[in-house]
Amino acid sequence: MQCAQAAPRSLLTPFGDFAIRAPNLPTRPEPPNYYATSGPDPGWQIAQWDIPAGRLSPFRTSREGAREVLTATSPEATVRLVRGPGSESITLVQDGAVLPCLTAKGEPRESDLFFSPKDRSSPGPKALTSDPVPLAGVRSLVLATTVTFRIGATSRPKGCRVNQNMTLASVVLNDRIARPPQTFFYQLALAPSCGPDSVPRWQPCDSGGQAAWFYSTRRPFGADDYLPNLGERYLKNGERRALTVDVFPRIMRLIESGPKPMDHDPRHWEVDNFYAGQAIWGDVRLSTTWERFQIVAHSK
Repeated sequence: MQCAQAAPRSLLTPFGDFAIRAPNLPTRPEPPNYYATSGPDPGWQIAQWDIPAGRLSPFRTSREGAREVLTATSPEATVRLVRGPGSESITLVQDGAVLPCLTAKGEPRESDLFFSPKDRSSPGPKALTSDPVPLAGVRSLVLATTVTFRIGATSRPKGCRVNQNMTLASVVLNDRIARPPQTFFYQLALAPSCGPDSVPRWQPCDSGGQAAWFYSTRRPFGADDYLPNLGERYLKNGERRALTVDVFPRIMRLIESGPKPMDHDPRHWEVDNFYAGQAIWGDVRLSTTWERFQIVAHSK
């Protein structure tokens, strides 16, 4: 006689209202500061890190037939929400024309544009549908999303040596048993990242991916993984594709084999939050449209 398994749990609500989060200074972590919303009950948020030439504006509303369109803009970025019969999406656009090639330290300058559920500590509605989920009780963690990916060179290139993108979906895990507590950011790249090449060279991007690696080997820990490692090819330029992948085995493997200071016991870790979106470096114009974003936990 087989024991009945618990029903799958959807860990996120469908897209609804969004709040725009003010950029923080990386050296001064602060509670979220939301300065604009797309409606009265935002459970989702938009994060804009290292955004040059001014932050996103409040949303402006327009219509395209039966669809409502809400748009927030800045010199470097645009966020577009579309709502209507049978359609609900968020589009993120970044244009590197106003993005400096380098930081003050001489490193390639990164700019990020993400969406995610609002932090658990934030007041009001949340897109998260449950408390943190212990990995010990999970047998799969399925990401389901539909993404359209478009990339090209900005119309006003500055001649940056590094011209790259990262389109990603991420799971945030916390270990509250460790002392001090630990956080692990698992980032799954969905499309190839180009460079350092001259701007027109998009075709030579590696289509096969590479081994996952820890970009941060101390608290908070972070690892980049690549879609081909999960048995799916990268998104092609201009492609719209529905993706369904189980990230649980990859997360388990990375926790067990992570850097020495990391707690390697998966039983101590919990799935806590999620984010998705994009990052650019250099003379890049990048657009992604997300028609849904769902995480489903299947229990043991």
